[in-house]
Amino acid sequence: MRILHLHSGNLFGGIERILLTLPLHSHGLEHHFALCWEAQLAGDLQSRGAPVHRLKPAQLRNPLSVWRTRQSLRTLLSTLQPDALIVHSFWSLALFGAIAKRSRLPLIFWMHIPFVKKTLIHHLGQRHKPDLVLAVSQETVASVPKIFRDVRTELFYAPVARPSLNRAETRARLRRELSTPEETNVILQASRMEPWKGHEQLLQALADLKSSKPWVAWIAGGPATDQERQYFQYLGALCVKHGLGERVRFLGHRSDIASLMTAADLFCQPNIAGEGFSIVFVEAALASLPIITSRIGGALELLDEHNAMLVPSGDLPALRSAIKELLEDSVRRQRLGQAGYQRAIQLCDPERQLRQLARIVKSLKC
Repeated sequence: MRILHLHSGNLFGGIERILLTLPLHSHGLEHHFALCWEAQLAGDLQSRGAPVHRLKPAQLRNPLSVWRTRQSLRTLLSTLQPDALIVHSFWSLALFGAIAKRSRLPLIFWMHIPFVKKTLIHHLGQRHKPDLVLAVSQETVASVPKIFRDVRTELFYAPVARPSLNRAETRARLRRELSTPEETNVILQASRMEPWKGHEQLLQALADLKSSKPWVAWIAGGPATDQERQYFQYLGALCVKHGLGERVRFLGHRSDIASLMTAADLFCQPNIAGEGFSIVFVEAALASLPIITSRIGGALELLDEHNAMLVPSGDLPALRSAIKELLEDSVRRQRLGQAGYQRAIQLCDPERQLRQLARIVKSLKC
């Protein structure tokens, strides 16, 4: 079966890293990708041999751009003749849902975050009820009836590939490149520059952190929108205010997240809102990194007290205490990291999950 994935392509985060996993294990599915923007995702997919089709850029507030993008999709469908379509956001569902329905192709909505509150984009996407919803967590499954009635829904943990790295060599190289001695403990956060990811809370916790062990924080990810750029500038000012300039490194956009995790000692992302599931936590677990995060959201289907330190959202003293404890207890870091690795394999092994995806998609043609 030939599957066409419809996505914006201008941003890069967990969803995009999932898409990069799909070409690795086909199981009878031929994955194609139609993107509205030529950016990092398109290049990374092409480097893996995945067929990428360029659609016209679109802004929903610009009717002419919407018409052009839909026309480019109609042309692609007539030549590619896929067997099913998968959209990965309400934006894509709103933009392409009508075309999918008119084509009479099975339409799958891969729902990466739970529905919480209806906005204009949800209202526009809701008009195009999919034939199937792939929900990335039990929390996401539970939210589907709030937006779609009587739609087939499958719980589907995202496939995440284990990195094939020489751990010792990668760790030494990256620490040299980032001027970080081996004896210094590295706290890593890797995410989009969005306030709910908890960058501000992490910096505030680090500002008063007193530890007997030397540490630095690496923050990977750069701004992609005007709103994110404003937030990024605010974080920089916050570092200056708290005197963190020597200990916090903003690394910008990185395509080597797995390598950064190999070179780090613990992963900390103190969310103030729940994740749908969070690929970055799976990636951290697969790197055997101990994880500190908030006790909220779909990530709790992966993380518990056996493989992570979970703190109340917004509780800075608890966050600071958890960071200090793991900085000073290498044995506990190792124990949490090993348990997290096993849990990540249990839920997200790509070979098994992509075999399940093939079964689900093929069932729509029966």
